[in-house]
Amino acid sequence: MNEAPEKSPRSVLLLAVATVFTAVTLLMAIRARATLQSFRGIYEGFGAPTPPTTSMVLNAPYAWWLLAAASVALFAWIAPKSHVDATEGKRMKLALCALVVVSVCMYGFAAYWLYLPIYAMGQTV
Repeated sequence: MNEAPEKSPRSVLLLAVATVFTAVTLLMAIRARATLQSFRGIYEGFGAPTPPTTSMVLNAPYAWWLLAAASVALFAWIAPKSHVDATEGKRMKLALCALVVVSVCMYGFAAYWLYLPIYAMGQTV
């Protein structure tokens, strides 16, 4: 006979991390446009040339909403399930870890290319 897999309570830590991560990505997405405009103002104020990659980051303020949407979708998957089987629990953890890694890489990429021209200006002064 085909038995239903045994379900156990979903990890409270998993829910807490998903909640905090969703809040942070939403806040970052909301603030992205103003933050990138501030950086653009800094570069224009100094008349500094910006590398193409920096221009790409500056011209994509709405790209951060992709991470926010993914984190909201992940939260919507994790939050309502109080009991999960082992396979689904592992999938939830893997999805959350993958999204955190992708987000950290994207934020690191953006930070590097936003601050690189500022450091270059500091070396020439």
